[in-house]
Amino acid sequence: MEIISSARAIKLARMIAWEPNARDVFGEAGHNLFDEMNHGFPRLLKATIRSLPHPLRVRLALAWTRKIAYGFAGSAHHLLAEHHRQVIAVSVRQGVFADRLDTLGGAHEYYRNILEMMFRELALLDCEVKEIRRPRVHLHQCNFEVVWEA
Repeated sequence: MEIISSARAIKLARMIAWEPNARDVFGEAGHNLFDEMNHGFPRLLKATIRSLPHPLRVRLALAWTRKIAYGFAGSAHHLLAEHHRQVIAVSVRQGVFADRLDTLGGAHEYYRNILEMMFRELALLDCEVKEIRRPRVHLHQCNFEVVWEA
């Protein structure tokens, strides 16, 4: 995989943030980036993942996402997840694009799409990834809730 200049990516993100369709652009970028990074997922596991029990597929998808998170969230990130029955709370802290108010909305869409791809493609989970909005804006932090039917 080719190394991308983070300074250029952040500069481009700041320019895109002011466009009317900025959230869509950030979301599509997250979708495409995770799709590209997913090519490194072990082929043997791809072939056998359907036969694994549901809870194991979820844990496997979270473990893989943590392993490759430096590639989409930056090296200083923290990816935290709490699993409670049919809900997983996921928090991305210190991730790229979340450090400025102008790119924070795009960061939420970027990470939401990455998480949705992760749960749909790796865990084979039909789910909805919702952004958790707080009354007070927190820079450097994007929070989500992943919900699915039993």
